[in-house]
Amino acid sequence: MARLVCGVLSLSTLLLGLAGCHSLSNPWQELPPPPTPLSSAAPVWEHLATRRQALDNLKGLARVRLRVSTRSATLDDVVVVLKGVEAIRMEGIGPVGQPLFLLIADAQQLSFYAPQEGRLLSGAASAENLFRLFGKNSN
Repeated sequence: MARLVCGVLSLSTLLLGLAGCHSLSNPWQELPPPPTPLSSAAPVWEHLATRRQALDNLKGLARVRLRVSTRSATLDDVVVVLKGVEAIRMEGIGPVGQPLFLLIADAQQLSFYAPQEGRLLSGAASAENLFRLFGKNSN
């Protein structure tokens, strides 16, 4: 008798569930149709050029991977601040919040500060000074 009651309850629960699912509306009906693919990338480039001209400041967190001939390192939390397209400021932050480095550069000047080493390097923003600072790329 208990087996019959369990079977009837299971069947009625299944039927109620199916009836409830049937009465729900389709949530996909309200979505707009997919956009048509672009035949040319020109509108995208124009939009990006317009946004680039309107950019005043950009701030955010980044992951920086540094590879030089003797070692490599990855920093997960690097604060990056861009002022237009003219200057950059990068602050490396260690796992417990200690400052690891500060890099400030624009078209004319490059400065790098490493507090653990007590080292401040400053000079003209040139390929030669970047090579002195970071060394030869291992790729």
